[in-house]
Amino acid sequence: MRSALSSIMRDDQSAVLHAKIDLLRGYVRKAKKMARIAEGSPYLRRLDDNWQLKNFKGLPMLQVALLYTATAAVFLALDAIGIRFLIRPVFERNVGHLLADPLRLGPAALFYLGYIAGLVWLVSWPALKGNDPLQALIGGMVIGLMCYGTYEMTNYATLADWSWEQVIIDGLWGMLLTGFSAWIGVLALSGRFN
Repeated sequence: MRSALSSIMRDDQSAVLHAKIDLLRGYVRKAKKMARIAEGSPYLRRLDDNWQLKNFKGLPMLQVALLYTATAAVFLALDAIGIRFLIRPVFERNVGHLLADPLRLGPAALFYLGYIAGLVWLVSWPALKGNDPLQALIGGMVIGLMCYGTYEMTNYATLADWSWEQVIIDGLWGMLLTGFSAWIGVLALSGRFN
């Protein structure tokens, strides 16, 4: 009885194993077919046995999307902390009567989406292609000081209650935040961030 049961179990295990092997062979055939199709595609290119999406100019879109995501994650996390503990107290002291309560999230989200896209396009992507994270740090700091400085100096020039404290603190914060976010994003994708 035991030998008959063992024989049935072996046969069942063998059948399951053969079914799995056949399934894997089918996947391999499909993968080979997809690779043949992809060879002629203007939207894909092969890099070290990995397929990457690219746009019409050959830009690896997956890599850009990952760079954007890494940069945005750092930027948003740090800015949430900075706004809460550094920027908001200064603004409440000087122009508290002008602050929206609650915060208008729509315009803030549009700013973050566009600002980080510009940062990646102008600073992070060239630094990643050149394998130079320091270029991302310096370029990000320059962009941050220019953008946040423009906002602060325009407000200082046009709003009576705007203070030099706001100009200096928010301008320096924007410079450091933007530079650090670009730097970490490039480090993460270049493989230097261990």
